Amino acid sequence: MHPFKFRLEQNYDTQNSLFHYTSVETARDFILPTSTLRFSRQETLNDPKESKNRHFYGTGSKDLDLNRITNLIVEYLTQNVKVCCFSRDDPNVTPTGKFPLDLYAMGHMKPRMWASYGDQHKGVCLVFDKKKLTTAFERQRHQHENLLYREVSYDHSLTQEVHDAYSVNYNDFATDFHNAMNNQIEHHSKTLFFFKHFDWLTEFEYRFVIIGGRRQDEYLAYGNALVGIALGMETEKVKADSIVPIANAQGIPVVQLPDQALTGWSIRALNEPAKRLLSPN
Repeated sequence: MHPFKFRLEQNYDTQNSLFHYTSVETARDFILPTSTLRFSRQETLNDPKESKNRHFYGTGSKDLDLNRITNLIVEYLTQNVKVCCFSRDDPNVTPTGKFPLDLYAMGHMKPRMWASYGDQHKGVCLVFDKKKLTTAFERQRHQHENLLYREVSYDHSLTQEVHDAYSVNYNDFATDFHNAMNNQIEHHSKTLFFFKHFDWLTEFEYRFVIIGGRRQDEYLAYGNALVGIALGMETEKVKADSIVPIANAQGIPVVQLPDQALTGWSIRALNEPAKRLLSPN
């Protein structure tokens, strides 16, 4: 069942959709015309723990400059690791098919996500089929051998896994930096790239990560994985009208979230693919 069907009925798979919030301009001028998504360097992420403040520690010979090696490790992780981020349907909700109980469990219906990443409710949320998106990215693995993906986990404590991920042998890095870096990533990728503080929990983030390569953003084609476009409740009509023709050419349904109370909530179909999708027949 398509997410725009709105209610999480019993046959709705909450694990099969991914949601990417962005501005109308970014979607209209870059993502939709090229059918690609940008993988941004970790230094651009909004969590300082990932973009700047990674604190490594460990043992090493007295003659080593541990601060210099630490800075090289952090520099590699923030500039050579690229990330493409999505939200998910709330995995903790059991579909009931009842309105409005399932409302904010939907990946494109999250007010905080719209406020933080959807241009203050004036942007768009691109809806992707997770399986098709993964397949599309996997087909480009020959260009990016170190492609990782999974859901992000959250905690508010320093677990043993976190301790191990940030504990290094500086002698290994001094001897062969890239080999030591690869080993650290191989054994601790889940903690280094897919772990965040508990405060971010309600984002229900899912990530694709490219490790290595050039120190610049990467762009991967998403193929036929885009299955819907949701516009924010405050997206201006002129901006909405600029999205619809592009979506029509690709047969993608476009809807808009209305600015109404829960009791009167219903998404509006903005093009024929959306009208057909939402038709009760």
